[in-house]
Amino acid sequence: MLLSYGREKREVDLPININWQRLTFQEPSQRADEKVIIQNAIQMAKASIDNLKTTPANVLFIVPDHTRRCKIESILPFVLTLFPSAETKVTILIANGTHELQSARAIKALLGENIVEKYNVIQHDCHDDGILRYVGETRAGTPIWLNRLLLEADFIMTINGILFHYFAGFGGGAKMLLPGAAGYETIRINHSYTIDRTTGQFHNGCHDGNLDTNPVQQDLRQVLDFLPPVLSFQVVLDSSGMIRYADSGPVLQVQKKLCSRVKELYSIPIRERADIVVASAGGYPMDVNFVQSHKSLHHACKAVRKNGHVVLYASCDEGIGSGTILPYLQYSTSREVAEALLKSYKVNAHTALAIKTKAENVNIYLISDLPDNFVHKMGITPVKNFTQAMKKIKARTPLSTGYIMEQANLQVPFQTTA
Repeated sequence: MLLSYGREKREVDLPININWQRLTFQEPSQRADEKVIIQNAIQMAKASIDNLKTTPANVLFIVPDHTRRCKIESILPFVLTLFPSAETKVTILIANGTHELQSARAIKALLGENIVEKYNVIQHDCHDDGILRYVGETRAGTPIWLNRLLLEADFIMTINGILFHYFAGFGGGAKMLLPGAAGYETIRINHSYTIDRTTGQFHNGCHDGNLDTNPVQQDLRQVLDFLPPVLSFQVVLDSSGMIRYADSGPVLQVQKKLCSRVKELYSIPIRERADIVVASAGGYPMDVNFVQSHKSLHHACKAVRKNGHVVLYASCDEGIGSGTILPYLQYSTSREVAEALLKSYKVNAHTALAIKTKAENVNIYLISDLPDNFVHKMGITPVKNFTQAMKKIKARTPLSTGYIMEQANLQVPFQTTA
Protein backbone atom coordinates (compact mmCIF):
# COMPACT_ATOMS: atom_id res chain seq x y z
CA MET A 1 0.00 0.00 0.00
CA LEU A 2 1.00 3.66 -0.37
CA LEU A 3 1.14 6.27 2.40
CA SER A 4 1.47 10.04 1.99
CA TYR A 5 4.85 11.50 2.91
CA GLY A 6 5.43 15.18 2.21
CA ARG A 7 4.56 15.76 -1.44
CA GLU A 8 5.04 12.13 -2.41
CA LYS A 9 3.85 8.61 -1.62
CA ARG A 10 5.86 5.89 0.11
CA GLU A 11 5.24 2.19 -0.43
CA VAL A 12 4.63 0.06 2.66
CA ASP A 13 4.90 -3.73 2.49
CA LEU A 14 2.77 -5.00 5.38
CA PRO A 15 3.69 -8.38 6.94
CA ILE A 16 0.98 -10.95 6.23
CA ASN A 17 1.26 -12.63 9.65
CA ILE A 18 -0.38 -9.62 11.34
CA ASN A 19 -4.14 -9.06 11.35
CA TRP A 20 -4.27 -5.59 9.76
CA GLN A 21 -7.29 -3.28 9.74
CA ARG A 22 -7.53 0.02 7.89
CA LEU A 23 -9.22 2.68 9.97
CA THR A 24 -11.72 4.37 7.67
CA PHE A 25 -14.08 7.32 7.84
CA GLN A 26 -17.82 6.96 8.32
CA GLU A 27 -18.80 9.57 5.76
CA PRO A 28 -22.33 10.07 4.43
CA SER A 29 -22.66 8.68 0.91
CA GLN A 30 -24.39 11.77 -0.48
CA ARG A 31 -22.47 14.99 -0.96
CA ALA A 32 -23.88 18.32 -2.10
CA ASP A 33 -22.06 20.36 -4.71
CA GLU A 34 -19.29 22.47 -3.14
CA LYS A 35 -20.40 25.62 -4.86
CA VAL A 36 -23.97 25.17 -3.58
CA ILE A 37 -22.69 24.60 -0.03
CA ILE A 38 -20.61 27.78 -0.18
CA GLN A 39 -23.37 29.88 -1.73
CA ASN A 40 -25.90 28.78 0.91
CA ALA A 41 -23.49 29.86 3.65
CA ILE A 42 -22.88 33.13 1.78
CA GLN A 43 -26.59 33.88 1.95
CA MET A 44 -26.50 33.36 5.72
CA ALA A 45 -23.51 35.70 5.93
CA LYS A 46 -25.31 38.32 3.87
CA ALA A 47 -28.31 38.20 6.20
CA SER A 48 -26.03 38.71 9.21
CA ILE A 49 -24.29 41.65 7.53
CA ASP A 50 -27.62 43.24 6.60
CA ASN A 51 -28.51 43.19 10.29
CA LEU A 52 -25.65 45.63 10.92
CA LYS A 53 -27.92 48.29 9.32
CA THR A 54 -24.88 50.02 7.82
CA THR A 55 -22.21 49.18 5.28
CA PRO A 56 -18.79 49.00 6.97
CA ALA A 57 -16.15 51.24 5.42
CA ASN A 58 -13.21 49.19 6.67
CA VAL A 59 -13.55 45.40 6.45
CA LEU A 60 -10.98 42.87 7.66
CA PHE A 61 -10.98 39.26 6.51
CA ILE A 62 -8.89 36.88 8.63
CA VAL A 63 -7.76 33.69 6.93
CA PRO A 64 -5.61 30.72 8.03
CA ASP A 65 -2.06 30.01 6.90
CA HIS A 66 -0.98 27.04 4.80
CA THR A 67 -1.04 24.61 7.74
CA ARG A 68 -4.82 24.99 8.21
CA ARG A 69 -6.63 23.74 5.14
CA CYS A 70 -10.12 25.03 4.39
CA LYS A 71 -10.04 25.53 0.59
CA ILE A 72 -9.63 29.24 1.17
CA GLU A 73 -8.85 29.75 -2.53
CA SER A 74 -12.35 28.49 -3.36
CA ILE A 75 -14.14 30.38 -0.58
CA LEU A 76 -12.58 33.84 -0.79
CA PRO A 77 -13.91 34.85 -4.24
CA PHE A 78 -17.46 34.22 -2.99
CA VAL A 79 -17.00 35.88 0.41
CA LEU A 80 -15.44 38.97 -1.10
CA THR A 81 -18.62 39.59 -3.13
CA LEU A 82 -20.32 40.47 0.16
CA PHE A 83 -18.59 43.87 -0.05
CA PRO A 84 -18.62 44.86 -3.72
CA SER A 85 -18.59 48.62 -3.14
CA ALA A 86 -15.44 50.42 -4.28
CA GLU A 87 -15.84 52.64 -1.22
CA THR A 88 -15.25 49.69 1.13
CA LYS A 89 -11.63 49.17 2.14
CA VAL A 90 -10.91 45.43 2.25
CA THR A 91 -7.85 43.94 3.94
CA ILE A 92 -6.95 40.26 4.20
CA LEU A 93 -4.93 39.22 7.25
CA ILE A 94 -3.22 35.83 7.34
CA ALA A 95 -3.55 34.46 10.89
CA ASN A 96 -0.10 32.97 11.38
CA GLY A 97 -0.28 32.85 15.17
CA THR A 98 3.25 31.85 16.20
CA HIS A 99 3.95 30.13 12.87
CA GLU A 100 6.74 31.26 10.56
CA LEU A 101 5.94 33.95 8.00
CA GLN A 102 5.27 32.60 4.54
CA SER A 103 7.00 33.50 1.30
CA ALA A 104 5.26 35.58 -1.36
CA ARG A 105 5.10 32.47 -3.50
CA ALA A 106 3.42 30.48 -0.73
CA ILE A 107 0.83 33.22 -0.20
CA LYS A 108 -0.06 33.23 -3.89
CA ALA A 109 -0.44 29.46 -3.77
CA LEU A 110 -2.62 29.77 -0.67
CA LEU A 111 -4.98 32.55 -1.76
CA GLY A 112 -4.64 32.61 -5.53
CA GLU A 113 -2.64 35.08 -7.59
CA ASN A 114 -5.69 37.18 -8.52
CA ILE A 115 -6.60 37.76 -4.87
CA VAL A 116 -3.05 38.75 -3.95
CA GLU A 117 -2.82 41.22 -6.82
CA LYS A 118 -6.22 42.81 -6.22
CA TYR A 119 -6.36 43.06 -2.42
CA ASN A 120 -4.15 44.23 0.42
CA VAL A 121 -2.83 40.99 1.95
CA ILE A 122 -0.89 41.19 5.21
CA GLN A 123 0.70 38.46 7.35
CA HIS A 124 0.34 38.60 11.10
CA ASP A 125 3.66 38.60 12.96
CA CYS A 126 3.21 37.90 16.67
CA HIS A 127 6.71 39.22 17.41
CA ASP A 128 6.23 42.64 15.77
CA ASP A 129 5.46 44.96 18.68
CA GLY A 130 4.80 47.81 16.26
CA ILE A 131 1.58 46.25 14.99
CA LEU A 132 0.26 45.11 18.38
CA ARG A 133 -2.19 46.95 20.62
CA TYR A 134 -3.16 46.15 24.22
CA VAL A 135 -6.92 45.89 24.81
CA GLY A 136 -7.29 44.43 28.31
CA GLU A 137 -7.22 41.15 30.23
CA THR A 138 -9.24 37.96 30.27
CA ARG A 139 -10.86 36.77 33.49
CA ALA A 140 -7.88 34.45 34.02
CA GLY A 141 -5.53 37.42 33.75
CA THR A 142 -4.20 36.87 30.23
CA PRO A 143 -3.05 40.23 28.80
CA ILE A 144 -4.54 40.60 25.33
CA TRP A 145 -2.30 42.09 22.66
CA LEU A 146 -3.84 42.04 19.18
CA ASN A 147 -2.90 43.06 15.68
CA ARG A 148 -4.03 46.68 15.38
CA LEU A 149 -5.90 45.86 12.14
CA LEU A 150 -8.55 44.10 14.23
CA LEU A 151 -9.20 47.25 16.23
CA GLU A 152 -9.18 49.59 13.23
CA ALA A 153 -11.76 47.55 11.33
CA ASP A 154 -15.46 48.40 11.33
CA PHE A 155 -16.24 44.76 10.70
CA ILE A 156 -14.31 41.47 10.87
CA MET A 157 -15.00 38.19 9.15
CA THR A 158 -12.94 35.11 9.94
CA ILE A 159 -12.74 32.23 7.47
CA ASN A 160 -11.58 28.83 8.60
CA GLY A 161 -12.00 25.08 8.65
CA ILE A 162 -12.78 23.08 11.78
CA LEU A 163 -11.01 19.93 12.93
CA PHE A 164 -10.30 18.23 16.21
CA HIS A 165 -7.47 19.88 18.13
CA TYR A 166 -5.48 17.85 20.61
CA PHE A 167 -5.40 20.45 23.39
CA ALA A 168 -7.84 23.21 22.36
CA GLY A 169 -10.65 20.74 21.65
CA PHE A 170 -11.38 22.01 18.15
CA GLY A 171 -9.62 24.32 15.74
CA GLY A 172 -11.22 27.31 14.09
CA GLY A 173 -13.72 29.55 15.86
CA ALA A 174 -12.12 32.20 18.04
CA LYS A 175 -8.70 30.60 17.54
CA MET A 176 -8.47 32.63 14.35
CA LEU A 177 -8.22 35.70 16.58
CA LEU A 178 -6.24 34.21 19.44
CA PRO A 179 -3.68 32.82 18.72
CA GLY A 180 -4.18 33.68 15.04
CA ALA A 181 -3.80 37.46 15.29
CA ALA A 182 -2.46 37.91 18.83
CA GLY A 183 0.92 38.87 20.28
CA TYR A 184 3.42 36.25 21.38
CA GLU A 185 3.05 36.91 25.11
CA THR A 186 -0.73 36.65 24.87
CA ILE A 187 -0.41 33.33 23.06
CA ARG A 188 2.22 32.07 25.49
CA ILE A 189 0.07 32.70 28.54
CA ASN A 190 -3.09 31.34 26.92
CA HIS A 191 -1.35 28.14 25.81
CA SER A 192 0.18 27.71 29.25
CA TYR A 193 -3.28 26.75 30.52
CA THR A 194 -2.74 23.36 28.88
CA ILE A 195 -0.62 22.59 31.94
CA ASP A 196 -2.28 21.81 35.26
CA ARG A 197 -0.55 24.09 37.77
CA THR A 198 -0.77 21.50 40.55
CA THR A 199 0.68 18.52 38.67
CA GLY A 200 2.65 19.91 35.75
CA GLN A 201 0.81 17.43 33.50
CA PHE A 202 -1.76 18.16 30.81
CA HIS A 203 -4.94 19.69 32.19
CA ASN A 204 -7.71 17.07 32.06
CA GLY A 205 -9.92 19.50 30.16
CA CYS A 206 -7.42 19.89 27.31
CA HIS A 207 -8.21 17.13 24.87
CA ASP A 208 -9.79 16.43 21.48
CA GLY A 209 -13.43 17.37 21.23
CA ASN A 210 -13.76 19.28 24.51
CA LEU A 211 -14.69 22.96 24.49
CA ASP A 212 -16.91 23.51 27.51
CA THR A 213 -14.41 22.73 30.28
CA ASN A 214 -11.27 23.49 28.30
CA PRO A 215 -9.25 26.27 30.03
CA VAL A 216 -7.39 27.22 26.85
CA GLN A 217 -10.58 27.52 24.83
CA GLN A 218 -12.53 29.33 27.54
CA ASP A 219 -9.74 31.89 27.86
CA LEU A 220 -9.16 32.61 24.18
CA ARG A 221 -12.88 33.05 23.46
CA GLN A 222 -12.93 36.17 25.60
CA VAL A 223 -11.02 38.05 22.90
CA LEU A 224 -14.40 38.57 21.19
CA ASP A 225 -15.42 40.94 24.00
CA PHE A 226 -12.79 43.48 22.90
CA LEU A 227 -13.50 43.64 19.17
CA PRO A 228 -15.83 45.33 16.68
CA PRO A 229 -18.55 43.11 15.13
CA VAL A 230 -17.12 39.72 14.17
CA LEU A 231 -18.78 37.15 11.93
CA SER A 232 -17.32 33.88 10.78
CA PHE A 233 -17.49 31.72 7.67
CA GLN A 234 -16.53 28.18 8.72
CA VAL A 235 -16.32 24.91 6.82
CA VAL A 236 -15.75 21.22 7.45
CA LEU A 237 -13.78 19.33 4.81
CA ASP A 238 -14.22 15.63 4.24
CA SER A 239 -11.33 13.17 4.07
CA SER A 240 -10.80 13.88 0.36
CA GLY A 241 -10.39 17.59 1.06
CA MET A 242 -13.76 18.66 -0.33
CA ILE A 243 -16.08 21.05 1.50
CA ARG A 244 -18.79 18.93 3.10
CA TYR A 245 -20.45 21.52 5.37
CA ALA A 246 -20.37 25.31 5.66
CA ASP A 247 -22.07 27.83 7.88
CA SER A 248 -21.81 31.52 8.65
CA GLY A 249 -22.78 33.80 11.51
CA PRO A 250 -21.55 34.55 15.05
CA VAL A 251 -18.20 32.85 15.64
CA LEU A 252 -19.02 30.62 18.59
CA GLN A 253 -22.46 29.62 17.38
CA VAL A 254 -21.15 28.52 14.00
CA GLN A 255 -18.25 26.62 15.54
CA LYS A 256 -20.52 24.77 17.96
CA LYS A 257 -22.88 23.77 15.16
CA LEU A 258 -20.11 22.46 12.90
CA CYS A 259 -18.18 20.69 15.66
CA SER A 260 -20.90 18.05 15.70
CA ARG A 261 -20.22 17.49 12.00
CA VAL A 262 -16.50 17.05 12.69
CA LYS A 263 -17.32 14.38 15.27
CA GLU A 264 -19.49 12.57 12.74
CA LEU A 265 -16.79 12.57 10.09
CA TYR A 266 -13.58 12.02 12.00
CA SER A 267 -14.34 10.01 15.14
CA ILE A 268 -13.09 6.47 14.45
CA PRO A 269 -14.54 3.75 16.72
CA ILE A 270 -12.23 0.85 17.63
CA ARG A 271 -13.03 -2.16 19.84
CA GLU A 272 -9.51 -2.59 21.16
CA ARG A 273 -6.08 -1.07 20.89
CA ALA A 274 -3.68 -2.79 18.50
CA ASP A 275 -0.13 -4.08 18.94
CA ILE A 276 1.09 -1.81 16.16
CA VAL A 277 -0.19 1.27 14.32
CA VAL A 278 1.25 2.39 10.99
CA ALA A 279 0.26 5.99 10.35
CA SER A 280 0.78 8.79 7.87
CA ALA A 281 0.55 12.38 9.04
CA GLY A 282 -1.36 13.09 5.84
CA GLY A 283 1.43 14.47 3.67
CA TYR A 284 2.00 18.13 2.83
CA PRO A 285 1.13 20.52 4.45
CA MET A 286 0.09 18.50 7.50
CA ASP A 287 3.59 17.11 7.97
CA VAL A 288 5.63 20.22 7.15
CA ASN A 289 7.24 20.15 10.61
CA PHE A 290 7.17 18.04 13.74
CA VAL A 291 4.92 20.34 15.78
CA GLN A 292 2.24 19.83 13.12
CA SER A 293 3.03 16.12 12.71
CA HIS A 294 2.75 15.53 16.45
CA LYS A 295 -1.02 15.90 16.13
CA SER A 296 -1.04 12.78 13.95
CA LEU A 297 1.20 10.97 16.42
CA HIS A 298 -1.25 11.95 19.15
CA HIS A 299 -4.11 10.30 17.24
CA ALA A 300 -2.08 7.19 16.40
CA CYS A 301 -1.26 6.67 20.06
CA LYS A 302 -4.97 6.56 20.84
CA ALA A 303 -5.19 3.35 18.79
CA VAL A 304 -2.20 1.43 20.17
CA ARG A 305 -1.88 -0.55 23.40
CA LYS A 306 0.52 0.39 26.18
CA ASN A 307 4.07 -0.59 25.20
CA GLY A 308 2.84 -1.17 21.67
CA HIS A 309 4.42 0.28 18.52
CA VAL A 310 3.68 3.26 16.30
CA VAL A 311 5.40 3.80 12.95
CA LEU A 312 4.78 7.36 11.75
CA TYR A 313 5.41 8.74 8.28
CA ALA A 314 5.98 12.50 8.54
CA SER A 315 8.38 14.35 6.24
CA CYS A 316 8.98 17.39 8.49
CA ASP A 317 10.97 18.98 5.66
CA GLU A 318 10.65 22.39 7.36
CA GLY A 319 12.21 21.03 10.54
CA ILE A 320 10.94 21.12 14.09
CA GLY A 321 8.34 23.86 13.74
CA SER A 322 9.21 25.61 16.98
CA GLY A 323 12.64 26.05 18.53
CA THR A 324 11.02 26.67 21.91
CA ILE A 325 10.57 22.95 22.52
CA LEU A 326 14.30 22.22 22.23
CA PRO A 327 15.35 23.19 25.78
CA TYR A 328 12.65 20.93 27.22
CA LEU A 329 13.83 17.91 25.23
CA GLN A 330 17.09 17.86 27.16
CA TYR A 331 15.20 16.30 30.06
CA SER A 332 15.10 12.53 30.26
CA THR A 333 11.55 12.07 31.59
CA SER A 334 8.12 13.66 31.29
CA ARG A 335 8.21 14.38 35.03
CA GLU A 336 11.33 16.49 34.57
CA VAL A 337 9.73 18.31 31.64
CA ALA A 338 6.63 18.97 33.76
CA GLU A 339 8.74 20.45 36.56
CA ALA A 340 10.51 22.71 34.05
CA LEU A 341 7.20 23.85 32.56
CA LEU A 342 5.89 24.88 35.96
CA LYS A 343 8.93 27.11 36.37
CA SER A 344 9.00 28.53 32.85
CA TYR A 345 6.50 27.95 30.05
CA LYS A 346 7.11 28.88 26.41
CA VAL A 347 4.78 28.54 23.43
CA ASN A 348 4.65 24.94 22.18
CA ALA A 349 6.59 23.72 25.23
CA HIS A 350 3.63 21.51 26.10
CA THR A 351 4.38 19.63 22.88
CA ALA A 352 7.66 18.49 24.45
CA LEU A 353 5.72 17.19 27.45
CA ALA A 354 3.24 15.40 25.18
CA ILE A 355 6.02 13.79 23.15
CA LYS A 356 7.97 12.60 26.19
CA THR A 357 4.83 11.19 27.80
CA LYS A 358 3.93 9.23 24.66
CA ALA A 359 7.47 7.93 24.26
CA GLU A 360 7.34 6.55 27.82
CA ASN A 361 4.21 4.54 27.06
CA VAL A 362 4.59 3.58 23.40
CA ASN A 363 7.53 2.59 21.20
CA ILE A 364 7.58 5.20 18.43
CA TYR A 365 9.46 4.90 15.12
CA LEU A 366 9.66 8.00 12.92
CA ILE A 367 10.30 8.07 9.19
CA SER A 368 11.16 11.70 8.48
CA ASP A 369 13.76 14.12 7.16
CA LEU A 370 14.70 15.24 10.68
CA PRO A 371 18.25 14.71 11.98
CA ASP A 372 18.57 11.45 13.92
CA ASN A 373 20.02 13.18 16.99
CA PHE A 374 16.94 15.37 17.35
CA VAL A 375 14.59 12.39 17.00
CA HIS A 376 16.53 10.51 19.68
CA LYS A 377 16.18 13.50 22.04
CA MET A 378 12.42 13.12 21.84
CA GLY A 379 12.69 9.50 22.98
CA ILE A 380 11.72 8.35 19.48
CA THR A 381 13.59 5.92 17.23
CA PRO A 382 14.49 7.31 13.78
CA VAL A 383 14.23 4.82 10.91
CA LYS A 384 14.79 5.15 7.17
CA ASN A 385 11.86 3.01 6.09
CA PHE A 386 9.17 0.59 7.24
CA THR A 387 11.36 -2.46 6.72
CA GLN A 388 13.95 -1.09 9.14
CA ALA A 389 11.23 -0.28 11.68
CA MET A 390 9.81 -3.82 11.50
CA LYS A 391 13.24 -5.37 12.06
CA LYS A 392 13.60 -3.40 15.27
CA ILE A 393 10.05 -4.18 16.38
CA LYS A 394 10.23 -7.92 15.70
CA ALA A 395 13.38 -8.12 17.78
CA ARG A 396 11.40 -6.81 20.77
CA THR A 397 7.97 -8.39 20.75
CA PRO A 398 5.56 -10.60 18.75
CA LEU A 399 2.70 -8.82 16.95
CA SER A 400 -0.78 -10.06 16.16
CA THR A 401 -2.98 -6.99 15.48
CA GLY A 402 -2.34 -3.77 13.62
CA TYR A 403 -4.14 -0.64 12.44
CA ILE A 404 -3.36 1.44 9.38
CA MET A 405 -4.12 5.16 9.61
CA GLU A 406 -3.70 6.74 6.19
CA GLN A 407 -4.80 10.18 7.42
CA ALA A 408 -3.84 10.26 11.07
CA ASN A 409 -4.00 14.04 10.98
CA LEU A 410 -7.78 13.71 10.69
CA GLN A 411 -8.64 10.38 12.30
CA VAL A 412 -9.37 10.38 16.03
CA PRO A 413 -9.80 6.82 17.35
CA PHE A 414 -11.89 6.15 20.44
CA GLN A 415 -12.48 2.82 22.12
CA THR A 416 -16.04 1.54 22.21
CA THR A 417 -17.48 -0.67 24.93
CA ALA A 418 -19.45 -2.86 22.51
